Amino acid sequence: MKKKLLALALALTMALSLAACGGSNSSESTDGNSFKVGVIGPLTGDAAIYGTCVANSAQIAVDEINALGGDIQFELMTEDDVNDAETSVNAYNALMDDGMQLLVGTVTTQPALSVVPLSYEDRVFTLTPSASGDDVISINDNDNVFQICFTDSNQGTRSAQYIDENFENPQIAIIYKNDDQYSQGIRDNFVAEAETRCMDIVYEGTFTTANQTDFNVQLAAAQSAGADLLFLPIYYDAASLILTQANAMGYEPKFFGVD
Repeated sequence: MKKKLLALALALTMALSLAACGGSNSSESTDGNSFKVGVIGPLTGDAAIYGTCVANSAQIAVDEINALGGDIQFELMTEDDVNDAETSVNAYNALMDDGMQLLVGTVTTQPALSVVPLSYEDRVFTLTPSASGDDVISINDNDNVFQICFTDSNQGTRSAQYIDENFENPQIAIIYKNDDQYSQGIRDNFVAEAETRCMDIVYEGTFTTANQTDFNVQLAAAQSAGADLLFLPIYYDAASLILTQANAMGYEPKFFGVD
C-alpha cells in the first residue's frame, strides 16, 4: 500500500509539473489553486472491492499531499463504472466536463481499453493502478498512459516458469473465466510458456459470469485427469469457492493463483 501511495504521489507531482510548464492539456483547471484528479473504477457491483480500494487509497494520498500545504491543492473526483466499458466512457466524459486534469484509472482492463483512446486524444495524463491488460498501454502507442501493476503476459509467463522450476513434473489443470479479458489473457500466456517448456496440462475448465458459483464439474474433471496442481488465473471470489468445493469433495491438489 505504501508503494502504491508513493507511486500515486509521484504521478500527481509529475502531472502538476507538466501543468505548471504550460502543457497542452485541453482540460485546464478553471481554479488556479486546484488541480483536479479523477478516479474511475467499480464502486458498486461484483468488482467493487477493487474500485473502492483504489478510490480510498487515492483519497489518502490527496489528503496527505494537501496537508503539506502549498499554493496548489489537489481535488479528487470519483466516478463508478461498475466494471463496464460503456459506463466507464460515460464516467470519463462526466469527469472531463468537471475539469479533470489527471486520470487515475480505470481500475479494470476492459473499461480501460475503452477509455484510454479518449484520454490519449484529449492528452490527459492517465495512470492505472490495476488494469493489467497488455493492450492498455499499447493502443496507439500511448505516451500518456502508464501502468503501476504488472501485465497479464508477465503474470502468465512467470507463473509457468515458476511452476516448472519449483515442482517436479506437475500434472496441471487450469480453471479460468473465458468471458473476462484479464483471466483469458493470463491463461493464454501461461499455456504458451507451458507448451514451450513441455509442461503437462491435463485439463482445462472454463466458466463465465453467469455460472461462477458451482465448480464441482470442473473440479471432478481435473481430479479425474490426474491433476495435482490447479492453476487459477481468476479473481478471489471465484477462487475461494473453488477451494471450498474442492475441500468438500476431498480433492487436494496444489493451488496456484496470480495477483
